[in-house]
Amino acid sequence: MKVSHVLYKTNNLKTSFTAFEKLGFNVEYGSIKKPHNALIYFSHGPYIEILEKAPISRLIKLISVSYTHLRAHETSLH
Repeated sequence: MKVSHVLYKTNNLKTSFTAFEKLGFNVEYGSIKKPHNALIYFSHGPYIEILEKAPISRLIKLISVSYTHLRAHETSLH
């Protein structure tokens, strides 16, 4: 199995774009007018797609919420 690209979900595309640039990545917007994504390409392998306000499935949301609650509970025990 090959991975074509990795999604990075963000609530603010411009902020994430700038943050990745500051880390040394060459970032480009997916479109010129009203972009909703940005792309980071590498010479080989998958690319990173920064996607603003991407919908997530109910399953992923459930896993995320459950993990957050578990971590909070673990922290309160220490």
